[in-house]
Formats: sequence, structure tokens, C-alpha cells
Amino acid sequence: MAPKSAYPSTQDPYYAAELQRQGKELLGDRGHAVFEVMDRRWLEDATGRDTDGMDRLTRLGLERTLDLATWLDAYRPTLRLP
Repeated sequence: MAPKSAYPSTQDPYYAAELQRQGKELLGDRGHAVFEVMDRRWLEDATGRDTDGMDRLTRLGLERTLDLATWLDAYRPTLRLP
């Protein structure tokens, strides 16, 4: 019996591909506010990787970038960065 995971992740092989597809779509919006706090080059690299060998940190980074972009779209905060 496997131990329970507090944060289960999907094992569907198409999940990583869908994250990459959405990341590429986000890259198409050059003026998106998410790029004020996230590195565009990192997202370009992450969306171009082989999904079969995608490591957990890359996948997590894609999820968080897309989450942040969605949050920024929903709430439209004013970002004041140094």
C-alpha cells in the first residue's frame, strides 16, 4: 500500500503537454503582466522541453506561472516593482 500524498499530481502524460500549450499561448501575449514578475526566457525554455522527461520543478513552474497569469487576469492588480 502506497502512502497517501498530501498534494497528488496527475499522471496523465497529456497534462504536461497541455501545460506547455497554455504556456505557449501565454507567450503570445507579449504585454501580459505576468512577465513583469516571471522570466519570459524560462517559460520559452520550459514550453520547448520534451514532456517525457519533464522534471517536477519545471512542471511546478509551469503550473505556478499559469496560475499567476490567471490570477492577474482575474483581479487586475497594479504591480509596483522596484
